[in-house]
Parts: sequence; structure tokens; C-alpha cells
Amino acid sequence: MLNRFNATGWMASYKVNGFTEYRDVHLNAEGYPSHVFDGNRRVSPNDPEGFEEIHPCHRFVQVLPAEPGWRFKYTHKNMDEEVTIPILAWAVDASGDMHPIPFPQSNGYASPSFRADLSYSVIPPDGYEQ
Repeated sequence: MLNRFNATGWMASYKVNGFTEYRDVHLNAEGYPSHVFDGNRRVSPNDPEGFEEIHPCHRFVQVLPAEPGWRFKYTHKNMDEEVTIPILAWAVDASGDMHPIPFPQSNGYASPSFRADLSYSVIPPDGYEQ
């Protein structure tokens, strides 16, 4: 399962200029993968150039605000510096697991943290790391 989130639980991967890109796969009325957006066009997931495969991913079902004081501490695997930032909210996936959504740092976009190049821990308001 991809460590990514969307509303359907499916993503398509594409190899573009040597990098892997992911697009949300939308489902038809029966719940089967039907299309992705290529620019402003709806197309079959395997139509865009570089198609690799369709992957299951985490399907979010709810986002809950975080109680003040929760923090997200991470270290990038190629760096020694630890960074601690507030948790903005919690994403709840279809299996009931909660994932921290750290406060956005630069681009104003907040998303659950699933990056493989980060090691992280969650610190509750009482300060005991988990």
C-alpha cells in the first residue's frame, strides 16, 4: 500500500522524466477505477504517457483538529538536524488509524506525513514522546 492519502483509496503511478508521479484515481458507480485527470481531461488511468500501475493507498474518511500542544518531531534521514513543529490535525483513514498532519512550514499546504525519507515521533502535550 502506498503511504499516500486520497478520498478513493487508489492512485496511479507514472514515470515522467525519470521521476515517479502519482495521480488520484476516481471510481465509477460500482467502485472500480475509472479515470484520472490529465490536465483538464478525464481519461483512463492507463492513457497518460508513462503509466506504470494502479496502487491501493490510504483512504481518508475524516480529519479532526489536534488539541493544542501536540507536536511532530522529525529527522530527515540524510541530515542530523531534528525539527519539531505543531500538529495541526489528525487524518483518520478507513482502517481507523490516525496520522498526524503537521502545521505547514513554507508552502501553506498541510498533508499527512508519510515520507519514507523521514523518521518521526509524535509528542503529546505532556511532553512524553511516543
